[in-house]
Amino acid sequence: MPAAVHREFVLGAATSTQVLDLNPLRRWAILQNDSDSEIYLALEGPAAVNKGIRLNASGGAFIIDPLNPWTGKVFAFCSAASKRILTVEL
Repeated sequence: MPAAVHREFVLGAATSTQVLDLNPLRRWAILQNDSDSEIYLALEGPAAVNKGIRLNASGGAFIIDPLNPWTGKVFAFCSAASKRILTVEL
């Protein structure tokens, strides 16, 4: 079984950042907000404030698993600078 890949991304202010690549072999992933501001996720295209999937501040998370599958790209956006999102992918 392949090892889980752990990553941390520091988001720039008002910039959509790709946080997961296209991965047809993805079975599971978690994206967690490790900051004090809301972060928004978009599947396949640029993320923007008040659109897509909202991760609440201080631990909001989105899980990709067999019941909620997604193998495409994932982008993150935050309106404030230097906010962190953590990802684990298997």
